Amino acid sequence: MKKIFLVTNLILLFSSVLLSQSTPPQILDKIIAIVGNKIILKSEVDMQIQQLMISGTLDNAIKTDEIQCEILEDMLLQKLLLMQAEIDSVEVSDDQINNELDRRIRYFTSMFGNVQELEKYYKKSILELKEELREPLKDQLLITTMHDKLVSNVTVTPSEVEKYYKKMPSDSIPIIPAQWEIGLIAIAPSLTQEENNMLISKLQDIKKRINNVSDFEVMARLYSEDPATAKNGGETGYFTKGVMEPTFENAAFSLTKPGEISPIIETSYGYHILQLIDRKGEQVNVRHILVRKQPSNNAIQIAKQKADSIYNLLIKNEINFADAAKKFSKLEGDLTQGGMILSANGGFTLTTNEIDAKFLPILDTMKNSKFSKPFLYMENDGTPTYRILWLKNYIPPHKASLKTDYYLIQMKALEEKKNQAIAKWANNRLQEVYVKIDEDYQGCDFKYPWIKKH
Repeated sequence: MKKIFLVTNLILLFSSVLLSQSTPPQILDKIIAIVGNKIILKSEVDMQIQQLMISGTLDNAIKTDEIQCEILEDMLLQKLLLMQAEIDSVEVSDDQINNELDRRIRYFTSMFGNVQELEKYYKKSILELKEELREPLKDQLLITTMHDKLVSNVTVTPSEVEKYYKKMPSDSIPIIPAQWEIGLIAIAPSLTQEENNMLISKLQDIKKRINNVSDFEVMARLYSEDPATAKNGGETGYFTKGVMEPTFENAAFSLTKPGEISPIIETSYGYHILQLIDRKGEQVNVRHILVRKQPSNNAIQIAKQKADSIYNLLIKNEINFADAAKKFSKLEGDLTQGGMILSANGGFTLTTNEIDAKFLPILDTMKNSKFSKPFLYMENDGTPTYRILWLKNYIPPHKASLKTDYYLIQMKALEEKKNQAIAKWANNRLQEVYVKIDEDYQGCDFKYPWIKKH
C-alpha cells in the first residue's frame, strides 16, 4: 500500500475535524500512544480512517489492522515534528492561520453550495467553525513548516533522477493519465445601455415599494431572480469576506444598521439591492433582490458574430491566443490565465475529470494546436456565451518515461530523498524521546523505532 503521509494534507485535516464535530462518539475513547508530551487518541485514528474512506483515498479492501498501524505511525511522526517545532520555536503568523482558515471555509462553502447550508449541516456559525478549527490548523501548519525546514536543503541531480528511474521495477512505473492543455475564450452578449437602464428602472420601482423591513422579504420572494435565495426572502445566510463577489461584499459590509438598504449595485449576475439583517464581528447576513442581465436575441447574435471574427483572426495568425483572451474573454483572470484553463493546483495541465464534460465531444474531434469553431454554451445561471477552445496539447495515457515525464520522476526522486532525510532525523531523535505505544498496537510493523527493543 502507498504510504499516506498526512503532514501536508490540510484539506483532510479540515474535513476530519468538521466530521468529528458532527458525529458523536460511539465508544469510550482511550490514549493509544504518547510521544514526549503529546498524546494520540484512538478516536483520532478512527476518524482518519473514516475520512479516508469518505474521500475515496482508502481502498475498503485494505486490512483494518494494516491501515490503523500506518495511520498511527503517520500521527506519531506528526507529534514528533510538532514537538520539535515547539523546541525550535518555529512560528506561524496569525495571518497565515487566518488565510488558511478562509481558504478552507471557501472550499467547503463551494462543496455545500453556500454558507447557509454549511452552517446548517454543522449546526455552527462560520465564526464558531473557525474558532474550533484554529488550534488544530495551527498545529498542522507548524508540522508542515518543521518538515519543510528539515528538508529545505535536499535536492536531486539529473544523474540521481536517472538512477532512481532505472531502479524502479517495471510494474511500479506509474501510468500517467491523459493530460490536456486547453485555452478558452468566452464571448458574452452585451446589453445595450437602454437594456441596462430598463433593468435599473425595474429595480428602482421595486425599491420604492419597500416601506418597512418585512416588505423587502416579500419583494424578494416575488421578484428576485436568484433561485438560490428568493424562496428564503432573499436571505444569503452569514458570510465572511472573500466568499462573494467583491462588489456584492463591499455593499453588504458597508451597511451598518439592520433594515438598512443599499444603493443599486452591479455584479456579473445583474443588478442588486441589499438589506442588512445582522452583523456578527467579521460576518454579515443580508437579503438581496437580483434582476438578472438577460441578453436579447439581437445581443446574442452580435456575440456570435464577434466570436466568429475572433476565430478568423486566430486561424489566420493575426492575433495570438493570449492577447485575444485578455482583450475579449469574460473569463480571463477568473477561470483562465493567458487564455489557458487553470487546473486545481494552479497549473495549466488538466486531467480529464477537470475538464467540463460539455467540452469533451468537441475536444475529441480536435488536433493539437487547433481551434474549435465558436459554439453556444449555457452558463450555470442560464446566460448564453459563445466559446472558442484551443487544444494546445494533448498527451494520451502512457507509462512514465524520462523523456516525456522528467519533471514527475524528478519530483518522485526528490520526495524519496526527502523521506530518507526525515527518516534519518526521526531515527536519531527517537533515541532521546519518550514514546509509549498501547499494547494493542505493539504488533504493528512500524518503519521507525517507536517501540524500544530491550
